[in-house]
Amino acid sequence: MDEKSATAVKNTTEAEEGRRTKKGKTRHDIYFNRGVAGSQLLAGKWRAHPARSTRPMNTPERSFADALHDAHTALLRDLQELDKAVGPTSSEGAAQLGSRLGKVRTHLADHFRFEEEGGYMAEVLKEEPRFSAEAQELLAEHHQMAQALDAIIEEVGREPTVPDVSRQKIHAWVGKVRHHEIRENDLVHEAYYSTGATGD
Repeated sequence: MDEKSATAVKNTTEAEEGRRTKKGKTRHDIYFNRGVAGSQLLAGKWRAHPARSTRPMNTPERSFADALHDAHTALLRDLQELDKAVGPTSSEGAAQLGSRLGKVRTHLADHFRFEEEGGYMAEVLKEEPRFSAEAQELLAEHHQMAQALDAIIEEVGREPTVPDVSRQKIHAWVGKVRHHEIRENDLVHEAYYSTGATGD
């Protein structure tokens, strides 16, 4: 080893929440990039997984991994836009917000369905069963988050305008989903880069 030629590299990371922008401008949080990167890593790994290489003849070429990535991307984009819609500078009314929440609910259900019906958690646990307890804890949160969103949708639908308390609940709910997604992605990354998952 040539220690004299060693080079030091300073690494920095973005803040998880982007800087505040002028009204009408889109703020890009690191949550979005981190979540999509996690699902892309997942798609790349399990698209080539032996269990995914054999499929019924009538199954379309578009794989589970592709669908998972699309659902994850749609959900994260919805969360970013929803957080913006309940921000202090937003003028979005109850009808618009109700429609937006309904779209989020659909994408959330799609995303959870992929994870629970033979989704990537099943593949992770097949490779690394030691993550079983954490995975079960995360999967249990799906029902809790869906129930909380249903209650928010019902609350917003009862009012002609959106009260501040509802906006605060929505902002808090978005934060919980983001935190959940980060924990899921961290689990997948750890499992993928562990000895058992990489085959080293």
